[in-house]
Amino acid sequence: MNYTEGLAVGYKWYEEKDITPLYAFGYGLSYTSFSYRDLSVRTTKQGIEVSYEVTDTGRRAGTDTGQVYVTLPKAAGEPGKRLAAFRQVELRPGQHKRIKVTIARTASDHPLSIWDTHKDAWVTPSGTYTVEAGSSSADLLLKKSVTFRQPPLGPWI
Repeated sequence: MNYTEGLAVGYKWYEEKDITPLYAFGYGLSYTSFSYRDLSVRTTKQGIEVSYEVTDTGRRAGTDTGQVYVTLPKAAGEPGKRLAAFRQVELRPGQHKRIKVTIARTASDHPLSIWDTHKDAWVTPSGTYTVEAGSSSADLLLKKSVTFRQPPLGPWI
């Protein structure tokens, strides 16, 4: 079987081809609505700490699954954004909560790394990483960038 899409699979393929699917990755139906605000992003030795506020803006209680995506620096040669974390929250009408997630450098899915065939190890490229948060891959309302000036996290063996 020949897989010609390379690394651009799933929602990344749709974005690369500029195609809007009927239901974006992470899309969910709800009887209420939510808003996102106040994104905070900072680097640590453990990875990237992300926090944001979610508010139930509707007239019913509901559950929202906020998603955090990371786009690696252009030099990494990776397609699009990666789902790096998600957190589910239950809210009453008008209620808001601050959501905190850490995109860990040691996570088994390596959200901040690429495989370096020359080093035979996972490495974290230096450069600017874009962090976005929202309710689906197509509804990312918050966006900030952080820069790693030198590879701070790896290689891992």
